[in-house]
Amino acid sequence: QALYSRAIAPYWNVQAGLRHDFKPDGLDYAVIGVQGLAPYFFEIDVSAFLSTEGDVSARAEIEYDLLLTQRLILQPRIEANLSLQDVPERMLGAGLNNIDAGLRLRYEIKREFAPYIGVEWQGNFGDTKISSKRLEARRTKPSLSLAFEPGFRRTKMNSLIEPNIHPILVHFAY
Repeated sequence: QALYSRAIAPYWNVQAGLRHDFKPDGLDYAVIGVQGLAPYFFEIDVSAFLSTEGDVSARAEIEYDLLLTQRLILQPRIEANLSLQDVPERMLGAGLNNIDAGLRLRYEIKREFAPYIGVEWQGNFGDTKISSKRLEARRTKPSLSLAFEPGFRRTKMNSLIEPNIHPILVHFAY
């Protein structure tokens, strides 16, 4: 996903760009969204997607940084994906598709380098859950990851091309 971001109000950006899904068979999307800092410092990121096949979907993500110290940060987060119509080739049903909820514990060695450990619960809903069970795809399960956040973290007030890159170093699932 590559997005152009433009400040529209204090602490709020509008974003537009492109997204490409490599699996299962490669599909491109146009993206438009809003990202910002809501009252009480909740980070909000809402995006709508229009695929080259005409499918419309959306994603909403909410995060909150709890500063345990100046460098040690606990971040609860929740993400929900929705689809306006059934997309059988992608195993998506109309409505709420899935929710990912988790916690990340991050240590900011520098603002540019912040390794973290996280645990996440992933669950599918409705027709998406039925499709994924039929094909033995991802089911409701917790997972554990170790990773780091790259140097170009969110910059709420600047207009820039913002690559969404979060390389996973180690990922455990049970």
